[in-house]
Amino acid sequence: MELIPGAFVSLINTVVFTFVGYFLLREYFKYRTKRPYLFWGMGLTIAALSHILAALEFLRSIPSDRYTLLLFLLVNHVALVPLVVGTLLLVTDKKIIYIWLPVAYAVVYSAFISFLSLSSGARDITFRMYMLDIWGYFNPLELIIVSIFIYSSWAKKISGYSIVAMGYLIIIIGNVFWAPSMGTEHEWLIRSSLFVGTTALLIGFVIISKEEELRRHSQKLAAMNKIISDISSRLQIKEVLPRVAESTVKMVDGDASAIAILDEEKGVITYPYLYNMPDSLLKVVVAKGDGVAGHVMDTRSPIILDDYPKHPAAIKEFVEAGLRSLIAVPLISRDKALGAIGVFGLNRVKHFQERDIEVLQVIANEAAIAIENARLYERVTASAERLEEKVKQRTQELERANLRLQELDRLKSEFLATMSHELRTPLNSIIGFTGIMLQGLAGEINEEQRKQLSIVY
Repeated sequence: MELIPGAFVSLINTVVFTFVGYFLLREYFKYRTKRPYLFWGMGLTIAALSHILAALEFLRSIPSDRYTLLLFLLVNHVALVPLVVGTLLLVTDKKIIYIWLPVAYAVVYSAFISFLSLSSGARDITFRMYMLDIWGYFNPLELIIVSIFIYSSWAKKISGYSIVAMGYLIIIIGNVFWAPSMGTEHEWLIRSSLFVGTTALLIGFVIISKEEELRRHSQKLAAMNKIISDISSRLQIKEVLPRVAESTVKMVDGDASAIAILDEEKGVITYPYLYNMPDSLLKVVVAKGDGVAGHVMDTRSPIILDDYPKHPAAIKEFVEAGLRSLIAVPLISRDKALGAIGVFGLNRVKHFQERDIEVLQVIANEAAIAIENARLYERVTASAERLEEKVKQRTQELERANLRLQELDRLKSEFLATMSHELRTPLNSIIGFTGIMLQGLAGEINEEQRKQLSIVY
């Protein structure tokens, strides 16, 4: 019966290491956070294997001999390598100095236990160290895992990590005092501490999961607000849509994207806005209603495809570009389909989720409004430019007419001056001769003649 508690402790360690490794690896691969999480997750996953071996040995499922002992120690201490590497990646952070203590201890301990394991005649000492390792007296993995969770609690501001660290510390203390307390009045207290520690672990993992989900949701909302604000602040389509193409990829963790635009007048669909896709796709033109984008526009419904190349509406050029999976939503404004946004998984099957549709649809709705506003702005700008051109032309015509009037006025003045000069000499002669006649120098004139000549003179 004394073997059962040892197996239980090993199974507890296996579960803890597995869960911790899972959370750390998920944190890295899903959200691409700090690289230490990758190495820590790898190390703890390997450590879980060593404690599975320990549990099987306690239960007599595998032989308890020197080879089993060496295998356990080998796996257990191989797990320390990625744990130490992960910690070294944080060497520039002065606030994690407390992690160096268990790491330094782990290196020294591993060297010592390995030396004992390989030394002849040291089986009894090695076996005692092995048992102490299992029970939690000197296990460096346990010290490192607590330090990792303390660091994670500080770095990520998530209380669940602190609860897990506290629960695991309780389990470590219970492991240390379990064997000495068996058969005494304190045995129930130690058993209770293990139950409390395990409960704290479960609660901590649940809190971590929920807090992570809430944190990611908050970050996604903040990113969406920034994208929407950026979209609505611009009135040029060529400025708006490239940003939309890039932002949608980041929001749903895709590899690439394309924005299809419908030209109603020509009845064709083009792909003028791409992100992380070959420029050759800019030349792709399909008839209205063709392709997945055409289907999305016609049905005005989003779509998720996990095997794009086999879809009947797949476009050859996109298949050749490596498109394997996609999520697409329509661009609709004023009950009119303007185009579609597609985010892709390239050379892999990216399993998009329904929640990704919700995120893309919000961005697509804002993008559609922005496209409509940008087109309206372009029309207003074009009308203003045409009006300005007409005003300019009219002004030039008026200036030319004014110049012609000035030229006519000048010609009139010159004509009058010339005529005045040309008429002055004969008029002087006529007036002079009339005076001679009135004086009678040219002969006698009657009264009527004198009257008429007086009118001239």
